[in-house]
Amino acid sequence: MYKKPFKALCYFLLVLCTFACGEYELLEYKKECKRKADSTFRVDVKKLSKKRDSICKVNYDDYYQAALDSLIPARIEEMKKLIAK
Repeated sequence: MYKKPFKALCYFLLVLCTFACGEYELLEYKKECKRKADSTFRVDVKKLSKKRDSICKVNYDDYYQAALDSLIPARIEEMKKLIAK
């Protein structure tokens, strides 16, 4: 009478246990990868920030002019709308 539900429950527990194995090793592996990535980042961040700053200094005028050129038409439209009111 109870054999089928009992067998199904046993099978379910067996499958559940096999999938649960190895989870801790995976978590430890992920933690170790994160530690390595963080330490690599800390070592290289100073070099990268110096390079980034030098690129920004070289291209600052171009970036500024592009930003200004994109704002001027929008501001002119706003002024026309205000004048039209």
